[in-house]
Amino acid sequence: MVMKKDTWLYTIIEAFEQLGGDAKYKDLYPVVKELRISKGLSWTNKSEQSIQATIEENSTDSIRNKKPNKSDIFIKYARGHWGLRNHNIDEDIKMKVLINKEIDILLNNSIIDNFEYNCAPQKIIETTVKQGKKVLQRDKRKVINALIKADFQCEANCGNKLFKRKNSNRNYT
Repeated sequence: MVMKKDTWLYTIIEAFEQLGGDAKYKDLYPVVKELRISKGLSWTNKSEQSIQATIEENSTDSIRNKKPNKSDIFIKYARGHWGLRNHNIDEDIKMKVLINKEIDILLNNSIIDNFEYNCAPQKIIETTVKQGKKVLQRDKRKVINALIKADFQCEANCGNKLFKRKNSNRNYT
């Protein structure tokens, strides 16, 4: 497919390539803006919406991609997190990077010093009702430290197919 270098699509692809193949919108917008302005292309108050629309119109992961034979350039990783569908990044590496980014955010000032991991069932502190279901209250710091200690795998039987992701051979985290 030959693409004009002044289109939104071309600029977005170029920005994703600079960002390693995927990014959240908040990280993508400034790179696209810099590329477009450096090339003398337009940037308006509605440019962020144009980026979102262009990505969604060129992805089968979006309901906006309704036209038959439309290109499928982008893949959706999470809400507001997109990437190039055929970018040459191993999916396991991509998943580890995404997980590590999220963990780093959660771990910031959360690690308990001298954490002792106790495999025994913990006393239930309290339950709350969320969306009509009883949910156990958990200390996020303890959960994060336990996950780290267990290398993000189910300790009971990490080889059991019940503990594998549905569409890949990776463990649940």
